[in-house]
Amino acid sequence: MRSMKLNCRAAPIVGALLSFSMLLAACGGDGESSQSPTAISSTTSAGSPAAVTPTGVVSSPTARSSPVALSGSPERANVGVQQCTYEVVDEFPHDPDAFTQGLVYEDGRLFEGTGLYGESTLREVDLETGDVLRSQALSPELFGEGITLHDGRIFQITWQSQTAIVYDAETFEEIERFSYTTEGWGITDDGERLYMSDGTNTI
Repeated sequence: MRSMKLNCRAAPIVGALLSFSMLLAACGGDGESSQSPTAISSTTSAGSPAAVTPTGVVSSPTARSSPVALSGSPERANVGVQQCTYEVVDEFPHDPDAFTQGLVYEDGRLFEGTGLYGESTLREVDLETGDVLRSQALSPELFGEGITLHDGRIFQITWQSQTAIVYDAETFEEIERFSYTTEGWGITDDGERLYMSDGTNTI
């Protein structure tokens, strides 16, 4: 496992997009199909993205987007485009058999969600040694995906089962489950709401 630092001279959004792309590339897909999943959007009636909460889908504020210039003069098309590089600042041991789908590092603790049918888990891992400190197995029919830590709870979504599992972060005891209508790929939060991706360009 490598720890990387981005060195960007671009606008912050470029660095963020590069980081997100690198994370997606690192996951390597779900190992089941080379085709992209069917695009299923969680949107409001006005077409703006929606945020997922444990009780369902909550509409976000009206989306504001700026079109990207794909034509015109090269000077105009390249405005704001900068080159970014990265630097490897550290490396840590990691279980090579873990099909990593989600990672959360907070307050010196590393949580990991792994995938594959019959092998999916939620784990707490010692960053320095790579040792699994504790692990909670998912049911064999569930393919574990992304995780996020919020308010003392770990949220773990699944790929095609439309099921999210909520755990107590201290005990790994299951608290509840909730469902969604798309595939589950990645999940994060902003301290108030959960945001989930389904493998498409829609959050």
